Amino acid sequence: MTKLHSLIAVLLCLSCLSATAQEIVVENIEGQSVVDQFDLRDLIYAEPTASGPSKARQSPGLVSGEIVNYEDRITNMPQYLHDFIGKFVEAGRTVLDGGSSWLSDPTLGVYESNNFYYLLNTVEGEGIPFTFPAGSSAQAIQDAANNAIIGRINKEYDILKSFLPYAFLSLNFGHPEIFWIGNSLRYGYNYSYGYSYSTNGTGTVKFTMKLQFILHANGSGYDIRNNGVSGYNFRQTDQLAKGIQLFNSCVQNILKQCQTGSRYDKLLAAHDWLTMNNCYNLYFASGQYGQSQIGDTPWSALSALEGNNGQMAPVCEGYARAFKVLCDALEIPCILMAGNARPSSSSASDAHMWNYVKMENGKWYAIDVTWDDPIVSYSNSAKVSGYESHKWFLLGSTTDVGGLDFIESHPEQWQDSFSNNGSIAWDLLPGPELAPLAWTPEEEEDNTGDLNGDGKTDIADAVTILNLMAEGIYSKEADLNEDNKIDIADFVTVLNIMAEN
Repeated sequence: MTKLHSLIAVLLCLSCLSATAQEIVVENIEGQSVVDQFDLRDLIYAEPTASGPSKARQSPGLVSGEIVNYEDRITNMPQYLHDFIGKFVEAGRTVLDGGSSWLSDPTLGVYESNNFYYLLNTVEGEGIPFTFPAGSSAQAIQDAANNAIIGRINKEYDILKSFLPYAFLSLNFGHPEIFWIGNSLRYGYNYSYGYSYSTNGTGTVKFTMKLQFILHANGSGYDIRNNGVSGYNFRQTDQLAKGIQLFNSCVQNILKQCQTGSRYDKLLAAHDWLTMNNCYNLYFASGQYGQSQIGDTPWSALSALEGNNGQMAPVCEGYARAFKVLCDALEIPCILMAGNARPSSSSASDAHMWNYVKMENGKWYAIDVTWDDPIVSYSNSAKVSGYESHKWFLLGSTTDVGGLDFIESHPEQWQDSFSNNGSIAWDLLPGPELAPLAWTPEEEEDNTGDLNGDGKTDIADAVTILNLMAEGIYSKEADLNEDNKIDIADFVTVLNIMAEN
């Protein structure tokens, strides 16, 4: 066969193929939209169960350390949710400073399909192959293209379902100053795809998936902002602005009474202000009223910071969150703890929240502000009952309380119990451990210059001073000569302390 004959044969072959196999491109098919919801209290206060795998597991080979922030305790959460935490805090601070963000006005978020949302992540894939029987209908071919990507879609959504509750727990525990956010939260996704195929039964598909944190849903009544109580419906712009002003004013007024003396003195002043200016919410304690009747404010820091009794009075979350807000402002390390606690070995356990704080000696101690402000009777609604105490102030893990060690009385249980949503377990680093014994004056040490709280003054603290100087950042704790600035004099003070030691 000559070259000419060969070329003619090839062209005839291609001509036959083009007659039997046609390339078709289909764009912009809308896939499924999904919205789910979870309640953070189901995570915080669920009773531990023996059935089913634990939602959290301790990362292997790791020991207890000084990992204070809940966000930093998790090792396998995707980066986009770490980024979300940062953006959430930034948006909250904007509102606290008098500005607007998608946390105060959901319409500043992305709008699509009747939802305003924050875009958590965009996932894209292309060139994914699929096949179908030759001669299939257009709908069958579209279904084959969709089936080729649905496994990837479900996998990405399972990651979101697994870790978004933990991301929000980190925000809820770490930033109680963002007090207007509710506990019932929605999230979801939508996706679109396009594909090309040949009529001989092969094709490729591409998709775009949007992972969403829902801020507001038109027509359903859902809103990320809570509805507070009468006069404090934070879904109303003017009432949220009023609540922000009240919050900032309350914090500043209380801090004026808590800024002198040692760390113990400051903690005691903050503790006593909360117990002497509040009465635990008798509406809730009586069991006759639920959150739907009382509103959301008693569970927020605002309730206890304002000082309340009656319908707006705090429950345990309100006391504990308010105490952390004050500790944060005083630059005293403090974390929220939650579980099912009981005051004695003969008592039943109940959902509860309390605090751990770090003292100058570098050790952690427990404070339960709520139980230091006990209810005397359900008819007594006075803010000062005369039974306020310091029984639950700066306790250690083995401190005896009603025949129990404190750590048995107040176990941190949330990480052992929550098993809803996605299938991926959290790999967690342990948080701070309590000192074995309760704090006493003998436990207090002069740790001047111990800026990183490791129980000693050393070169790391000197470097901290240099870094603050370089960045132009003021820290009251680092202002060792109390001249309202961080400079070489503070650096020299640290060096002198090191030399004396």
